[in-house]
Order: sequence, then structure tokens, then C-alpha cells
Amino acid sequence: MTTTKIAPLVMTTIEPPPAGAFTVHLVAVGDPPSPTLLAGWEMLGVRPLAVAAPDPGTNAPCLLFAPPVRGFVRAGLTQPFHGFIELGEGSEALSPGCVAAIRQGGLALSLTTRVASELDLAKVLVAAVGDRFGIASHILGRLELVLAEAISNAIIHGNLGISSEDRATLEGVQAFHAVMADRLADPVLASRRIELAVLKKAATLTLTLSDHGEGYDLARELGRMPTGSDKFGRGLALIRWLSHSVTAGDGGRTLVVTFDLG
Repeated sequence: MTTTKIAPLVMTTIEPPPAGAFTVHLVAVGDPPSPTLLAGWEMLGVRPLAVAAPDPGTNAPCLLFAPPVRGFVRAGLTQPFHGFIELGEGSEALSPGCVAAIRQGGLALSLTTRVASELDLAKVLVAAVGDRFGIASHILGRLELVLAEAISNAIIHGNLGISSEDRATLEGVQAFHAVMADRLADPVLASRRIELAVLKKAATLTLTLSDHGEGYDLARELGRMPTGSDKFGRGLALIRWLSHSVTAGDGGRTLVVTFDLG
């Protein structure tokens, strides 16, 4: 009989990247970045520089700042870009995890909850990660499952603040979908951001996912082993099983998952 190794859980505080601003090139399609956005980025050590197109002659990472059209999202995750920032709604933020990733050559993505709920982000990101980092197919398969679960949790439980506890009956499922539709129709909740970053460093692939919800006791949920009678709540256990380590931070708003590539 084989035994399954459960990824260790570590609670930490997600800190901003090291001091010392670095330049990020920004290709804007449509409206230019707002002064508020630029000021927020500069507080995280990012000096954005508007350019017409990616410059292959520079080492500065380049982000695509554009409307959330599927083709734009894919383009922003494809070389020579290092990420996509949705134009228009919400904070247009870069989380500390995103800043840290692009600083080291990784990928970053910032989308509103409304758009994140409509796109198959797991497939889009896995394709981009495979093309950029040359990750083995069996790791990409695990990454896709983890991404799908983590993104769903960030949208539903994080930014929309919906519980899954009442979905054990047909009536509960119907009520759940009605609540989700109502909250996605709320412009404040729908414009909250989902921020993802992926970084390959040596033999480790790191996924960082942040939401802008009210916070969550993620440590308790990650530490709880599901029982055979549980109808829901198995997603975090699945993430731990498929990954090397899981870190919770920022009051449960940030999840950091690592994969061993060795």
C-alpha cells in the first residue's frame, strides 16, 4: 500500500518585494493607466514606463494593459510580455506576489472577478506556463487542477463572499447559483481583483493567488482533513495533495502553492 504525502502548511505574512524601484514597461491598449494606479505601483517598488511595443533590447519586463478580451489576455501571457492587467475596473492592482514574480522573470495577471469568472483561466495560464518555462506535462496537469480550485475559491469565497455549506441539496445548489448571479451583478463585488503570479526558480514552480475579499481562516481549512461524509470543502485538501507546499497569508486573502520540479 502506498502513502500520500500531504503538502506542509506554513502561515506567513506576504511581504512587499525588496526595496529599490525597478522599471516595468507598460503597453496600454485604450486608456492610459490612471495616476492612482501608477502611485500604487510605485509604492510597491515598480517604476512603470509607457511604451508603444515590447522592446527586445531591454531586460525590463513588459506588461500588457488592455480591455479583458480573451486574445489580449493570452497575448499578455505570451513572450515577450510578462503579464496582463485588465483595464478599467477595480484597483488595477499589482499584488506584492505579482511584483516579486515579474521582478524575477515570472508571469503576472490581474483581472476583475467578473472577467475571471467568465474565462477558463486555468487552461489559459497552464498553456502560457508550459510555453514559457518548459514544464513537464504531468506537472502542468497538477497545476491546472490546483489553479481551477484556487481560482474558484478566490472568486466564490473570497471576492464574492459566498459559502458552500448549503449546497448539499438541489434547492441549496439553486440558491447558491442565484446568490452568485446576484453578487456578480453587484458592480463593487464584480470589480474586485483576482491577482495571479507564476514563477519558476531552479527546481521550484511557485503559484501566488490573491483576492480582495474580507479574509478567511485559511489556516484552519488547510489544516482540516476532509472526512468521507463531507459533501464540499475538499478543494483545499486537493491543492495540498497535488502540490509540494501551501502557504496562507494576508488574513487568508493570499495563497502560495509550490511544485517540486525535481
